[in-house]
Amino acid sequence: MSDTEYEYYESSDDDEQYIYQNVWHSVTKRIHWHWPNGIVLHLFKEDDISVLSVLLEVVSEGIHSEKLAHLRSIEALENAIVNRPDKKYGYGRIAEIRRLTNLMENCNQNNIYTTSILELHIEDATELNDHILWTIEMQCPHLQRIVFKKHIYKNIRRYFKQVKHIVFAADSIPSLDGILLEETQTLEIHNASQIGNVHILKHFINYKQLVVKFVNVVLQDWQAQILQSYIQWDNLQVSLDCETIPYEEWRPQQTKRRKLFAEAMNPKPFFY
Repeated sequence: MSDTEYEYYESSDDDEQYIYQNVWHSVTKRIHWHWPNGIVLHLFKEDDISVLSVLLEVVSEGIHSEKLAHLRSIEALENAIVNRPDKKYGYGRIAEIRRLTNLMENCNQNNIYTTSILELHIEDATELNDHILWTIEMQCPHLQRIVFKKHIYKNIRRYFKQVKHIVFAADSIPSLDGILLEETQTLEIHNASQIGNVHILKHFINYKQLVVKFVNVVLQDWQAQILQSYIQWDNLQVSLDCETIPYEEWRPQQTKRRKLFAEAMNPKPFFY
């Protein structure tokens, strides 16, 4: 990586301040391993979207679990040398850095690259735009699962045809009519109260065998009527007559309304 990040920690002595390089420590928290040769990238809620570019750059240069562990250990030793220079331990730390560098250079574990990124989690997707989504799609052609939270970009439907499992956790879910759902097998929607174009979900459920799961979602009454026979749910609510009720209470009411409507449309003959 070209840039070096530092964090400043104040010691108990007001006149002393420590400077710590924090690159590989941060990267390690955001890159996870998907057995046997896959990678999961995870952006936290407080992360700027530019962190994704850093992670993609690291992976594009080749990475594996042992290499990442060595880089983090070397970083810790370098911090110790800079902040706690001690003749008694300084030479030993330098020797350990050389040893770890040699191990890293002669490791038999193969590097894996962005083609091995299988999952992407972005805790705050507010800053997503066409350029970022296009970059993800181009650099991660084997992406299988995405988890986007807080805000779902309205043009998301143009991307990620290859993704099999999608999780959207946001109050508002835009229309998903497009290539996004073409190869998707499972769509999870969490914490939403506004969902655009539920008709397209029914279409894909019927013709593409899409599994749709709602978790802590509020549907309008007419949306629930369209999807009631097709979805899986956990704590689903239905908004009806300015009141929100659990789906388990709404469903019997809906069945009763259908029965009354059918009787009204097909009255029984009256015989004398």
